[in-house]
Amino acid sequence: MRIHTGEKPYPCSVCGKQFRVKRHLQDHQIVHTGEKPYVCSKCDKRFGFASALKRHQWLHAEEKPYSCSVCGKGFSLQSRMKEHFLMHSGEKPHSCSVCGKSFSRPDQLKDHSLQHTGKPHHCSVCEQSFALSKQLLKHEKTHTGKRPYSCSVCGKSFSEKAYLEDHRSVHTGEKRHPCPDCDKRFGCASSLRKHRLLHIEGKSHSCSVCGKNFSEARYLKEHFRTHTGEKPFSCTVCDKSFARSAGLKVHLRYHTGEKPYNCPKCGQSFISSQKLQRHQKTHAGLPPVEFQNPVTTEGEREGEGEEVGGLIHSAGEEVGWDLHRLDESSEGRTSTSGEPKET
Repeated sequence: MRIHTGEKPYPCSVCGKQFRVKRHLQDHQIVHTGEKPYVCSKCDKRFGFASALKRHQWLHAEEKPYSCSVCGKGFSLQSRMKEHFLMHSGEKPHSCSVCGKSFSRPDQLKDHSLQHTGKPHHCSVCEQSFALSKQLLKHEKTHTGKRPYSCSVCGKSFSEKAYLEDHRSVHTGEKRHPCPDCDKRFGCASSLRKHRLLHIEGKSHSCSVCGKNFSEARYLKEHFRTHTGEKPFSCTVCDKSFARSAGLKVHLRYHTGEKPYNCPKCGQSFISSQKLQRHQKTHAGLPPVEFQNPVTTEGEREGEGEEVGGLIHSAGEEVGWDLHRLDESSEGRTSTSGEPKET
């Protein structure tokens, strides 16, 4: 009856969205809690909904009866084939009800919608906010320094199990992240995410001053401060200011004495990953050449590599460093999101 009356008596206590059926509210709340109770028996990937798990399990099926009429790529599900076909047609049927922006796939719209729901999950240490509780939990580990997941081959430790699994591809050569839009595969999720930007139009953000291109607007915004001289991140201890939050983050370690980056050969500790990388060159018999970052600003040398990301060459190749996962870099090498670099 509520379908006809439009009544929605079950509101979400986090974002206020209303539902006709209590079960739909319970399913929706997973978006905020990050809970994923449904586990794939093949690859241990977890999902918030049984329907999402069922769709995922088709990826493990060898039979792919649905083929794209344009490029011939095969799919196990007809729905996946139809979504893929939109890449060729340019059609974007999924529109945001708030701002009207359109997307070719529903998952893109879902991710975009989080921008409008706000960020109700706040870090008690630095007051940074997140749309999902799982994002907050992941962020909080940057304050604790805990890395409970260790590589059995080289001993490198990680804060997240997913980072460890991606790191293992450096040793095994396995590429377990397939692109749903083409036949390419990648060893780590960050490489796949950067690659998928090539399939999506309008993802290049150009600097109006120097012409450099960035994959995300936030990277362009950070870069633009190198031209304006703006330094919005101030130290509460000594009032020194920085253009990027990563510069402040590393600077604060001078006050706290924190040195989270350890050399696996001699055990010496450092306040930044770049200092560790320069130190490791001494073990390899190489001169400790100073690291040069193309978009760093004066007075932020200790923030190098911690919050510079998404820089794209004219050919479309993405370079630079991302603040989110540099701590998880593999053997001193980082990709644009700081996860193990593709080999």
